[in-house]
Amino acid sequence: MMQALFHPLSEEALRIASNVAQVYSAWRDAVRERAQMPASMFWTTRDSREYLAVKASPGAAATTEGPRTAQSEQRLAKYKEDRDALDAAIAARAARLDEFARQWRALRLPTVTA
Repeated sequence: MMQALFHPLSEEALRIASNVAQVYSAWRDAVRERAQMPASMFWTTRDSREYLAVKASPGAAATTEGPRTAQSEQRLAKYKEDRDALDAAIAARAARLDEFARQWRALRLPTVTA
């Protein structure tokens, strides 16, 4: 008699797999959105004036985006708010994925390769 090569997943395993897919998709989207943002924004002083400096990537040189104005202060504040929100979302979703990984192993579900 031939052994079955496919073993259907339990309801619990299907639930976890569905949750993992949803959380992973949200985590991936947040990571991609964060990658599109500048690496940093900050004030720099040149010739006794403050300018908004932007670094596109961690190793890149900063470029100035104009003198300090109410508009540039709002831009920096929005950047920091958005960055912090995305970083928090990424961390929360990564923690949730770690939790699912423990459940995945406990149920002895098959490993997933990229």
